[in-house]
Amino acid sequence: MKGVLAFYDTTIGKKAVAAATGIALFGFLAGHMAGNLKTFAGFASEAGPHKLDLYAEFLREAFSQIFGHGGFLWVARIGLLGCLILHVATVIQLTRRNASAKSDRYAVT
Repeated sequence: MKGVLAFYDTTIGKKAVAAATGIALFGFLAGHMAGNLKTFAGFASEAGPHKLDLYAEFLREAFSQIFGHGGFLWVARIGLLGCLILHVATVIQLTRRNASAKSDRYAVT
């Protein structure tokens, strides 16, 4: 654990964390968009449920043996919130570190 925190304290470590959390958030965004596009897919059969309803039920039942009914969604929500907080905090720290590294302003902007 001490090595992980020491790595996170470096600029490269912070950039790696920002990149990993950014990729995770982008992956959620792409997956969420693909799932919501099921709205335009119509019905599974003429009298059957809408494909978006089938997708929602799939998400509630995903990994139900491990997390229970709908538990995976809560794990995903907490994980995404953690990624968002870590990403924003890391980017703010990198911005402050960058600003403090420059002692002089540029002569020409």
